[in-house]
Amino acid sequence: MGICNGKPIEQRSRQSRRQVSAETNETSEVGLNKSFGFSRHFSTHYEIDGQVGRGDLGLKGQEVAVKVIHKAKVCFFYLLELLVLDSLLSVFQLMNALMVEDVSREVKIMSALTGHKNLVQFYDAFEDDENVYIVMELCKGGNLFERGCEYAEDDAKQVMVQILSVVAYCHLQGVVHRDLKPEHFLFSTKDETSPLKAVGFGFSAYVKPDERLNDIVGSSLHVAPEVLHRAYGTESDMWMVGVMTYVLLSGSRPFWAPTEYELFRAVLKTEPSFEEAPWPSLSPDAVDFVKRLLHKDYRKRLTAAQALCHPWLVGSHERGYELFEKDGNRPIMTEELASELRLGPSSVPMHVVLQDWIRQSDGKFSFLGFVRLLHGGSSQTLQKA
Repeated sequence: MGICNGKPIEQRSRQSRRQVSAETNETSEVGLNKSFGFSRHFSTHYEIDGQVGRGDLGLKGQEVAVKVIHKAKVCFFYLLELLVLDSLLSVFQLMNALMVEDVSREVKIMSALTGHKNLVQFYDAFEDDENVYIVMELCKGGNLFERGCEYAEDDAKQVMVQILSVVAYCHLQGVVHRDLKPEHFLFSTKDETSPLKAVGFGFSAYVKPDERLNDIVGSSLHVAPEVLHRAYGTESDMWMVGVMTYVLLSGSRPFWAPTEYELFRAVLKTEPSFEEAPWPSLSPDAVDFVKRLLHKDYRKRLTAAQALCHPWLVGSHERGYELFEKDGNRPIMTEELASELRLGPSSVPMHVVLQDWIRQSDGKFSFLGFVRLLHGGSSQTLQKA
């Protein structure tokens, strides 16, 4: 698996096209069906121009980034994971189904989410007998930490608003990223004012409001406590945002240990330190912001929308709503909102309880609904409101 630099094929010669076609035919395999249903015409549209370093995605002219997923390597990974099964045939059948499902889900999610200004743009997906090719926007500004491991508060605020904007957008679409880390936030260009773009959706998944996921994925340095307990949802993304913010402001990690086992134990049992430099010199709002993101009880952790409205970032709900309205708001049904809020049966119809939450003009959150969303809700409190 890797990221390559590519460009439209119109500039290639016919001889070069024939060579690609011949190589593809020679390496075709017989047996396990590893078809994803993507177009097989990658070589007629794009050519691989060279290897691009991990985290070096950027936009320049007609260049694009091409994520190459090697089918054989993915199959081997799943084979190692599934050898506990009794039947080798069952192993290969399940391996194939899981591989196709995971790669297809990544493409589906990127396609559904593309359009947000802080999310790398998805263009297309192709495959041949050996590889899957995901074509997307190329960003050449480097990743978040390649511009420094410790940011001034004002700079960190600008970064966090962009990160939270795209995370709130994902969560509102029912997507949990599951691998948020500095390497997965890239600057579009090398310009100092370049926007950040979220990438790395290989572990992302759809999740319902009342659903808990149980597979452990992502970076061990950013893993949330509930992930280790194998029962988590979108709140785990916010823990990862908290870890990134802690590092951005202090240049050190909130949890560290020489082994993965000890690291996981620290995540579960210890609290991050805010006593050592530079924390005493940072604003109380900054410290409070990070503490609320690194709350071990996911039910008390800030959501992305709440974090956008934290005083450290905006100072008021009005400013937070402006950001939310611009990049995160979308039409939502009353039933879906009730499910998001985990509202149980009530003697008052839900459309009456939530009528002020949604604008009649376009079906999106009203300002009142946004503020109430930040503070959560239950059947009793909403009826009183």
